[in-house]
Amino acid sequence: MLVQVTALEETAEEDIDKSSADSFFDTLELIWQGVCAGIVSGQEPQIGKSSLLTFRAHLTAFDSLANASMTVSCADCEEVATPANFTLGNHIANSYGEWNCTDGETCYGGCLATGQLNYDILTASSDAIEPYVSARLSDIVAIHLINPSTFAFTTVSNLTSPIQFTIQLTSTPQTASYEYMCRGWDSQLNDWSDRFCLAASLDNSTGAWTAVCSCYSTGYFAVFEGAEIIDAALYATTESFVVFEETTTAANYLNGLDEGDLRSVSISFRIDADHALLQTHYESVEAGVLLWLNDVMNVSESRLINLLLTQGSIKVEFELLPGGSGQTGINSAIKNLETRVLAGALIPIGGTSYSCIAEPLVIEVNEKELSENSSPILISPGLPLGPGLIIGIAIGCSLLTILIVVIVAAVIIKKNNANNKVQHSPRSSEAQLPIVDDYELKKTKVSPDEEALYGPAPVAHQAQPVTSDRMGSTVLPIGSRPSSTKKETSMTPVDSALQ
Repeated sequence: MLVQVTALEETAEEDIDKSSADSFFDTLELIWQGVCAGIVSGQEPQIGKSSLLTFRAHLTAFDSLANASMTVSCADCEEVATPANFTLGNHIANSYGEWNCTDGETCYGGCLATGQLNYDILTASSDAIEPYVSARLSDIVAIHLINPSTFAFTTVSNLTSPIQFTIQLTSTPQTASYEYMCRGWDSQLNDWSDRFCLAASLDNSTGAWTAVCSCYSTGYFAVFEGAEIIDAALYATTESFVVFEETTTAANYLNGLDEGDLRSVSISFRIDADHALLQTHYESVEAGVLLWLNDVMNVSESRLINLLLTQGSIKVEFELLPGGSGQTGINSAIKNLETRVLAGALIPIGGTSYSCIAEPLVIEVNEKELSENSSPILISPGLPLGPGLIIGIAIGCSLLTILIVVIVAAVIIKKNNANNKVQHSPRSSEAQLPIVDDYELKKTKVSPDEEALYGPAPVAHQAQPVTSDRMGSTVLPIGSRPSSTKKETSMTPVDSALQ
């Protein structure tokens, strides 16, 4: 093995031919199998190293390894500047914690054969007509399971919970310009493929760029530069048509819109399961699907809303909300889901796993309403409505409201006072009072102001004589009243009067 690796060390990566690459991997696999056959369970991991490759073989039980972080290569070897770490996940730990490794033999765990390669010797071994060529940003990670009884490589695929590994990048990613993908080596296509892993989750919180990859199979993996990110500024609208400058082949599920322009994205796919399951175990199915979506799309549960399960085998419909800073973007989340659905991934529901129907997702982009996406109000050109101005405007509006209330109240009070004030009639309109025995109208003194306003005071009323009409009836002056003095009168018979 050391001779083979030394020979490759003297060759540039791009100059490695297919024959040398095939020989390298044949030898590497034989060494892994031989080391696994020579160790016993519980023994310290065996390490092999060179400047091109550091590998590790570890025979162990899996009962407590589901979420345990293990080193892919060597934690303290100078040949590995930044060793990658990995976790097996629940699927492998549970499925191979106790399993029938050969006829009539039960095995507990297995031999983990892992390694970290500096060279992409896999691409050199490919005979693909059009190989998947893109920039690689990490070492290549190898994670294999070897049967502890037969020492054969046991390929594990379509995991319900992924193998996860964390690896430091070998160059600085251009996160604003490119997507970054975790890819696995497809032995059938002899090429790198996106179908085994989710998009890479990058992090720079420690000052060094690292990537977390979630992969649903054992094999060889690495981080690659993906497609160029579409810039919404490339869309230019005219009165009659939309012009788009094609600069990328990136999968964009947002119709060229920015994530900030979206309210949500509606997504649906189908599970190959009897829909009668919904009638008896709807809540269990809902919980299993939601947990699986959280894991596969690498998004929080709060971003998945309006989950609905209906007939059509089982049709899954839901909405995905945009994420905040540092969260998985909508494009990457949908890409992750589509990769798993098209691969017919298994979804664990109530102790049983059901596969996705391998067909494209149905996706509908829901844009924000105009009111949700409006620009900030401007007080003057270039002056946005800030907190200080908002407080000032609020105070001004409050003072204006108080002033209006005071004015209205003053007007109402003034009107009420005017209604209650006694109004004097002009002198010329005063009523004529009758003269009685004990009452005499006297001339009233009039001030100059009153005389200027109402005119001269009227003269005192003169009593008119009492007269009788032709019929002998007493006629009183207008405004007079009869005297209270009684007067006796004699009645003359009618007949006497006619005589």
